[in-house]
Amino acid sequence: MSKTVVSACDSRQKATSLLDYAIASGFDTRSFSLISPAETEEVSYDSLNKIVPSIQARLYRNHLQRGDSLIVAQVPENEVARLIGLFQKTGGQHIEAFDPGLRRDQA
Repeated sequence: MSKTVVSACDSRQKATSLLDYAIASGFDTRSFSLISPAETEEVSYDSLNKIVPSIQARLYRNHLQRGDSLIVAQVPENEVARLIGLFQKTGGQHIEAFDPGLRRDQA
């Protein structure tokens, strides 16, 4: 089973560096998505509710509104702790893991 791991970063540049580090550490580039504030103008902030529970979606939405970027990863459950540790080591913020497919009404 896989998990969704989300981390906020205080800039797109920091998020890109963190992604590069994760990929260099052996994670598959196809496992990651980067959400930046500029992109969220086209995508509703409410779409975060499809990724994370509603309380956490508000937290991540606040990060985007402040200009932070988000990294979203789908990784096997046995890799979650390693990815979280990597994010913590390289400056990720509010890092959490969630079961995939979580809906708003399940929060």
